[in-house]
Amino acid sequence: NLLLYNKRSLKKTVLLGKHTKRITCGAWNLENKLGLGSEDRTFTISGPTGETLFQGVLKYEPSQAAWSDSHEDGRERDTMLSLNTGHKSLFLHTMDDPDPIELTFQAQYGSIADYKWFGDGYVLVGFTNGYLVIVSTHPNEIGTELFCEQLHSDGLIGLAYSSELCKVATCGQVAVKVVDLSGWTQRGTAGLPCEMLPLETARGQPQRVAFSKDGQILTVATKTGNLICFLANLPVLNAAR
Repeated sequence: NLLLYNKRSLKKTVLLGKHTKRITCGAWNLENKLGLGSEDRTFTISGPTGETLFQGVLKYEPSQAAWSDSHEDGRERDTMLSLNTGHKSLFLHTMDDPDPIELTFQAQYGSIADYKWFGDGYVLVGFTNGYLVIVSTHPNEIGTELFCEQLHSDGLIGLAYSSELCKVATCGQVAVKVVDLSGWTQRGTAGLPCEMLPLETARGQPQRVAFSKDGQILTVATKTGNLICFLANLPVLNAAR
């Protein structure tokens, strides 16, 4: 079950019977639609008052629910729900299309560790064997890999994307690598500008990585409870001519 609280109206809404097992992930979109995934290998999309708009079945247990950014071809924003299913594939469901899309990847990449939407309908996918892949969800090139590079030989734990900086940070066991995506080209080759930030192993094994909203601070959380913060961007305090 799930409890929704509307801060404006001060009303509570209890969602009953959405799933038969524990809810593992969820995400809102800009139209106040809520996508949920559960251990029962199903996903639901609900409206702002809790009504079920769609329910579907998955092959594997879902995690890391997210809604897409804007798309080409006149599509509305936030219409596609994505789920990491069993760390084996990305499951994509579009509200105006009943047929879902499942994106699978090469076995050499390993399992899907993390992913983030960026740009106009592109997905950054990080894999446990250290690979970073950019894949398109545009209808004319759905599932096409536009970029691939192995950034960590010791494995990749997570990634973060800053739209303010147009940079992605990938976290391995001993270092964070910050990749500048501002110059990436579709169907490009490996070799994007990359900065390495070493991590002290004494502070514990890295677990998560995230940018602040303005992109100025990059933070790594470890399993021992430590937070490691890097200055990712210097703010402009004054300018003169």
